[in-house]
Amino acid sequence: MKFVYRWNETQFLYSALYDYQLGSQKDRRHLFFGLVLFAVTGILVIKWLDQGFQVIDLVFVLLGALWFGMRRRLLVWMFKRAFKRSGQEGLDLTFEVNEDGVNAQVDSRPPQHYDWTDIRRVLRTEKGFLLYPGLLWLPASGLQEDANLEEVAALFQRKVTNYKDKSRYRLKTAF
Repeated sequence: MKFVYRWNETQFLYSALYDYQLGSQKDRRHLFFGLVLFAVTGILVIKWLDQGFQVIDLVFVLLGALWFGMRRRLLVWMFKRAFKRSGQEGLDLTFEVNEDGVNAQVDSRPPQHYDWTDIRRVLRTEKGFLLYPGLLWLPASGLQEDANLEEVAALFQRKVTNYKDKSRYRLKTAF
């Protein structure tokens, strides 16, 4: 089963946003966000009880609400900026998935082989698959005609113990 596609900003954004929203750091990020929100709220409540409400408090609350409302747009902007700076636009990628593992080819560089023991996690999304020996993106649009997504998913389920199907998950950030 072969995936062939050109690496561009859209493919990068799909892989980065799915990794950000569903990847292994998601729980840690939510815990940290909750702790920061709890601490800031506690500090404001203590300050209000001690000194009363002041105009500067409203400014801080409004800035926090603005950041909370804009954070997804900021995230997409940061990912786009990182991609433009990476110089990876237009790379031709080929991934071959078989019983032995995953073979990766980037342009004319030497091919890489990942055994199934190298792949710690596979995450199926509505737009493709994320593989974690690092982060490999196999978009559904790049799958060649000789196979279908269900066959690929079945192979990943057989070969990788940490397989998660999040194909019904919709990205919360449009770009």
